[in-house]
Amino acid sequence: MHFAETGQTVSPSSIQAAFVPGGQLKSAAIPADMSESARLAETTEGDKVRWFKRFGYSDCVTVTREMPGEGEFPIIITIDYGEGCVGKHGRERKGKIIINYTDRRFVPGAVHVITFEDFYVDGKKVEGTRIRTNISDSVEDYLKFRIELTEGKVTWEDGSFATREAVWETSRVRTPNPINDERIRTGSASGVNREGLTYTVTITKAIVWKRGCLPAKRIMIPVEGIKVKEFEDGKSISIDYGDGTCDNDVTITRDGVTETVELKKHKRNG
Repeated sequence: MHFAETGQTVSPSSIQAAFVPGGQLKSAAIPADMSESARLAETTEGDKVRWFKRFGYSDCVTVTREMPGEGEFPIIITIDYGEGCVGKHGRERKGKIIINYTDRRFVPGAVHVITFEDFYVDGKKVEGTRIRTNISDSVEDYLKFRIELTEGKVTWEDGSFATREAVWETSRVRTPNPINDERIRTGSASGVNREGLTYTVTITKAIVWKRGCLPAKRIMIPVEGIKVKEFEDGKSISIDYGDGTCDNDVTITRDGVTETVELKKHKRNG
């Protein structure tokens, strides 16, 4: 593992494969969690080593940092996987991820931009620009972000591809007891899936994640809200995450047929 500068943390897992089964492009996966990727600009040298070891990367990753001066912005961080770097779960990445920070993530008006340069995950090329803007009214206010994905695209080795554009707004509701924190999201997305069908995704009722449902795990799960996906051929899918009750059940309606599904635990891929 190589670092051209010091003073930054790198979390490779936060740059997940930007696709999901069915050939759709998942904007939230570029990276999966911007609060993690923001640590690239805001934590310590010691954390670098811990994060890299946690996600199974070693000397195959090179990280460089450009900045006007120590602690000053803008900061440009380049994560270079070279000709191939395999994580602990066997997922191979190659190419570069470039992250540009205008300020720390909690500062109103701060903009973080992620782009890719010849970036591949398990042979699939990932393209697009992800922009996260802090639209909070003040540093004392709840954190609120506008997240935009433009020209998102994944191309498979056989030449097939999926595209995606998205605009989301996410609020992080912090409380005196972090166990009661919540995350709220609204917005929409559109694109073309791997089968060539145009689709739209709309959050018709704000999706709410709660930390208090799994306090021992210290993670948030979705417990409320509705998301609807519609295809150009007239088919549709809606996902109802519930009424706020802490459970793993979601109600899925596909072309008029409704069923309740229990979500299984999901492990991140390295």
